Amino acid sequence: MSPKILRIIIDALLFIGIFVFPGYIFVIVALALVFYFNSYYEILIAGFIIDSVYGVSLDMFFGLNFAFTLYSAIIFLTSLYLKKKLKFYQN
Repeated sequence: MSPKILRIIIDALLFIGIFVFPGYIFVIVALALVFYFNSYYEILIAGFIIDSVYGVSLDMFFGLNFAFTLYSAIIFLTSLYLKKKLKFYQN
């Protein structure tokens, strides 16, 4: 299977999973996908969709409604940094 087709199938499953699975499953799956794929930008879109559908204002983030988008951005940026530092990770 070509990498593009695999990525499209995984993206479709991720976006369907947003509506089926709880949020902590998204975080676990997102961690796996950002290291499996190179530059997995779809995590940011998925975080935004979760916040748009299920987001509530959180006092611990000063009333920020986009907590999962923030988590997604942190996971994405951290993965970019770690991919450069890990010896066993290859592009």
